[in-house]
Amino acid sequence: MASFATYETVRDSIEQLSPAKHLERWSFAALGIKEIYYGQLLATVMRDRWSDAAWLIGLFTALLAGLFMLPFNIANLKKD
Repeated sequence: MASFATYETVRDSIEQLSPAKHLERWSFAALGIKEIYYGQLLATVMRDRWSDAAWLIGLFTALLAGLFMLPFNIANLKKD
């Protein structure tokens, strides 16, 4: 198993950076699917899961900024 240590480290790092994983963590907490958040106010959940929400907002903002800085040129997308 020691030979898989590097693989597991890389795989775990990629999973931790995944937007899907952050969305999963935040939504499971907000919807009360995780038992520790069941029945709690959304403000309490947000206080605990703020890092996931901030990561998602930051990613969305970066994507929007990229779209405004490098807009699509529709003329290049049309088939000749």
